[in-house]
Amino acid sequence: MKNILTYATFAVLAVATTFVSCDRDEDVRVTGVTLNKEHANLPVPYSDTLIATITPSNATNQTLTWTSSNDAFATVDANGVVTAISPGAVIITVTTECGGFSAQCAFEIQPEYFPVTELRLSAHAWETHLLNDTVSVYATVSPENASFPEFVWTSSNEEVATVVDGLITTVGEGTARIRATAVRYPEIYDECIVTVQLIPLTAINVNREDNITLHFWGEEVGGFLRLITTPMPSNASNRTLTWTTSNPNVVELVSFQNNTMTAIVRARGVGTATLIATANDGSGVTLKRTITVSADPNIVPDFCLDNNMTTVTSARFLTDQTWIVGDFEWSDVVVSDQCASADSEWSATEHGGALATGFMTHCRKSVEGFGDGFTWCAVMRFRDILCPDGWRVPTAQDLITLDIALGGEGLNVNSGSTPSVDERLTERYVPDWGASPIGSWNPLALMGMGPGEFQNTGVTGFYWTLSEVNDASGRALNLALPNPNNPAAMRVINPIATHGKGNPAALRCVRNL
Repeated sequence: MKNILTYATFAVLAVATTFVSCDRDEDVRVTGVTLNKEHANLPVPYSDTLIATITPSNATNQTLTWTSSNDAFATVDANGVVTAISPGAVIITVTTECGGFSAQCAFEIQPEYFPVTELRLSAHAWETHLLNDTVSVYATVSPENASFPEFVWTSSNEEVATVVDGLITTVGEGTARIRATAVRYPEIYDECIVTVQLIPLTAINVNREDNITLHFWGEEVGGFLRLITTPMPSNASNRTLTWTTSNPNVVELVSFQNNTMTAIVRARGVGTATLIATANDGSGVTLKRTITVSADPNIVPDFCLDNNMTTVTSARFLTDQTWIVGDFEWSDVVVSDQCASADSEWSATEHGGALATGFMTHCRKSVEGFGDGFTWCAVMRFRDILCPDGWRVPTAQDLITLDIALGGEGLNVNSGSTPSVDERLTERYVPDWGASPIGSWNPLALMGMGPGEFQNTGVTGFYWTLSEVNDASGRALNLALPNPNNPAAMRVINPIATHGKGNPAALRCVRNL
């Protein structure tokens, strides 16, 4: 019994001592507690440490208890370290052991957060000598699942290069730094150094020598000329040109295409004018060609003076194949995208007559694989354009030369008469030339045929020359060439066939070897 009393007395004294430790006269009592923050955001799975401050700072009992209102959202350990578990709202409370004073911090637990650790460009240097040159640069953000992967593009010198969504465009000479910077982390970026070093033009070459002659036929109807330029060097930064004429009343600049470097000029009156091409790169390089326009009313008959005949700019050979006969090389047939469709009614009469205005009334598209049909007037007016540089529209003499090269005797092509059977060059033809010639094209819905329909397609082709026939019929010479592979053909070259100037025929160009 005595032992039991002893232990009971000891226990009571111990408990009394525990409670009394907060109230002893010699202790410094706790009067409050605060936290270093009251509100905070914390993404999963990161941690944040709360700092509790007991008042007064020298309180005897500094013991604290930490609790979470919902451990499913966030937990807190004995040191005030809060760890985010899952998105939601949670209250973290700290309580003093002595006095039971408390403080709280409200946490908004956010979804898992992945900061940007690196931003890298697909290219770090680009050199060019061209203005308005472009290149696309791509930026890659790490990690791939970064919470805020946004970045912005900037240029250190927009007078040299600009950038929009990674597309860099050069605007001037010099150096520029193209930078991509993470929006939330401005210290994370990458750069591409752009260097623009311009190459100026040094010369402008052209396909015609100086002192060019054009003809003027009156009524403001003049000859056309095609000039093909070659700005040098070929890798110059800016190869575009600006063309001007010193006297547009004499020589008119009809068009110039910088993509093909081709200028079309037209004689507008008698006199002399200077055509000037100036480099657009500021190098000061120019090209000048003096053009003299002379009156020559006999070159083209009056019925060909169609003021509204549009300039041909798209003429080309159907294929690159050529045929060599003797000392001459003959081209494939000429076609033009500007010709009207084949089913359009032809407005010219058999002998030329009153032609409707506009170039398309002088040219019709043919069946695919055949040459287009041109009037003799169109061939005469645009001969320097329909046949490219180095080539020409055949003349009567060219037909005589062709005839002789094939074994003939050079018929009198100016006679205007149809050759007799004995004069025809039977069994002679240009090998494989025109396996599918244009045939005879009916322009006026004659003989039961509709406008633009073909007669004897693939049997015989007719090809214009510049030569007129010395009679009053309004006809011009053409080469009648049969298809040697067609049994119905006579296999005859008739170098003195005549054709109404207002009717369509094909065109092959020729040049000396």
